[in-house]
Amino acid sequence: MATHILKINLISAQGLKLHSSSRQMKSYALTWVDPDTKLRSRVDRIGADNPTWNDMFFFKVTSDFLSSETSSISIEIYAVGYLRDNLIGTARVLIGNIPLSYKMKTSSFTAVQIRRPSGRCQGLLNIGAMLIDNSDIVALDGVSAIGYRDLMGESPRGKDGGRMRKSKSIMEELSNLGGNDDESMENSPRFVDSPYSCGGDSTASSSSNASTAFKDLNESPKIARKNRMRSASEGMLCVGDSGGDFKPGFCIRSLLIMEGETSWINHCVDDVSRDISGYDSFLELSDDGNKEANAVSVDSILPNDLLERILAYLPIASIFRAGSVCKRWHEIVSSPRFLWNSSRVLSQKPWYFMFTSSDEPVGYAYDPILRKWYGIELPCIESSNWFNTSSCGLVCFMDNDSRSRLYVCNPIIKKWKKLEEPPGLKFPDYSALALSVNRKSPGYTISIVKSKRIQGNFIHWDTSVHIYDSETMTWVTSCTEVLLGWRGGDESVICDGVLYFLIYSTSGAAPENRHGLLKYDFSNRSSHGSLIQNFIQVPCPLTCGRLMNLKEKLVMVGGIGKQDRPDIIKGIGIWVLHGKNWEEVARMPHKLFQGFGEFDDVFASSGTDDLIYIQSYGASTLLAFDMNLRSWKWSQKCPVTKRFPLQLFTGFCFEPRLEISP
Repeated sequence: MATHILKINLISAQGLKLHSSSRQMKSYALTWVDPDTKLRSRVDRIGADNPTWNDMFFFKVTSDFLSSETSSISIEIYAVGYLRDNLIGTARVLIGNIPLSYKMKTSSFTAVQIRRPSGRCQGLLNIGAMLIDNSDIVALDGVSAIGYRDLMGESPRGKDGGRMRKSKSIMEELSNLGGNDDESMENSPRFVDSPYSCGGDSTASSSSNASTAFKDLNESPKIARKNRMRSASEGMLCVGDSGGDFKPGFCIRSLLIMEGETSWINHCVDDVSRDISGYDSFLELSDDGNKEANAVSVDSILPNDLLERILAYLPIASIFRAGSVCKRWHEIVSSPRFLWNSSRVLSQKPWYFMFTSSDEPVGYAYDPILRKWYGIELPCIESSNWFNTSSCGLVCFMDNDSRSRLYVCNPIIKKWKKLEEPPGLKFPDYSALALSVNRKSPGYTISIVKSKRIQGNFIHWDTSVHIYDSETMTWVTSCTEVLLGWRGGDESVICDGVLYFLIYSTSGAAPENRHGLLKYDFSNRSSHGSLIQNFIQVPCPLTCGRLMNLKEKLVMVGGIGKQDRPDIIKGIGIWVLHGKNWEEVARMPHKLFQGFGEFDDVFASSGTDDLIYIQSYGASTLLAFDMNLRSWKWSQKCPVTKRFPLQLFTGFCFEPRLEISP
């Protein structure tokens, strides 16, 4: 049976109940996936009820373990005692709740509640996990689990005073744990521990409630600086003393904890201190024992380029919070260089924005990595019934009344631009909007396919294609044609310079032939013949179709009609177009289809990159399909509930990006 290596980052805990003793609590944790093999973390000696372990463990697991709904990571936290160690609490993390894939080059982080022996919840545990290649750690050939410190040959309290003995071959193995050369350990925050290190208070934020991090993104952060530098921002705490003496021979541990993701850096101030025997904490060396006075601000240690790289590893929601920590951090996360580089450090999965009101442009955006919903108010539009399309971080909106008002915006940074009124038919019966952003340059292209029935004729439809170029800021009517027996609709997409749009039969054809696809190549506009010459048959009778661009490939999500009643939906399929032939990628399992409840013949679906979202208009339930993993997964429950029977829900998919503006 195929085996995999599961890397677990046991980071920290917060809000533990102090042990009933006058001495400061020192704690450690046991971690396992198999109760026969438990691994122990180092002992935290300074964190008390907010311990920090920052330990890594590697477990050999099977494919059945990863796919099982009951597989979990178990953790027990103990307080060190005189006669025996006391159990503080336990935690259990289901494998199914952590996104795991070899495609992901970084750990997936989450926060779980800790349950005391009495059964009551007390505190949170911050943990991360990722899959790494089975051949990366040869030390696991003979064992089922191993700790990072064991792998590095570290002696807890040996003759060398707790220093780590490193093997060159092991370091070479660990250098590739993150994946490719661009995201190796050399370019990532290092994890180093020293027995004579000291640390300040640590804090973490859980992902239990829907965040409102984006409610006031455009407001200037309130920055306060005092003699004793101390600032906090929802899950982040930095403490420092701008006037205290800097004593050599101790190590500063800087902690950055944000929404669901944590980065750690230890900086040794004086290399000579490596020859000093280990201490329980730096406070034992202090004359006055003032913990706060001996803490050092991260601002006094890290140069801008290193701090910039650390902050770039944060989730997007946490980057905005980082900007409110202090003036220096605000300048870093607002700089064009940081915004550009952050998009290349970590790839962000596409988000899904769900409208929660038909009267206002408000709703929640779903982050599939952290599995959280963020409250967002969209700029420039007035209601949720506007046409929309997205590409590479930008979203284009067109009003549903006159079809003449168009805006392009970045919903994350709330920057937008109004476009000139498009040419062509006024008040068309149907309009299909598409947007394509050039990832190699700041330009983008917008297309509108307009369809209007010729008066007095039910089968002749005036159809035109209009194209907008952001570099010239002009519209061009590229094609005008009268379609016989077919009309346009509201579905179109641009893939690799080619426009595709769905058409619908108006000639009373059989239900199984009521959908079709037309193709229009932007690069050969002058040599185009009739649009209908580029007709492509749909793969099966459809109740509806949704087109999307996934890595410059045309993907269609469609409702599959019943054999005897093609206009009644019986399931949902996903197809990829190759030339003029369709390849079926997946069909939604029937139990997931039933999970939507009463499903209409039409539904909302959009996607980008490798992720497809499907939503019923009658509920806020959201299902995601990963094209790489060929797997289906429900989203976390949306904070919005249905208020009245006829309430409709809709939304769109977009990439969360900071560096791109309209």
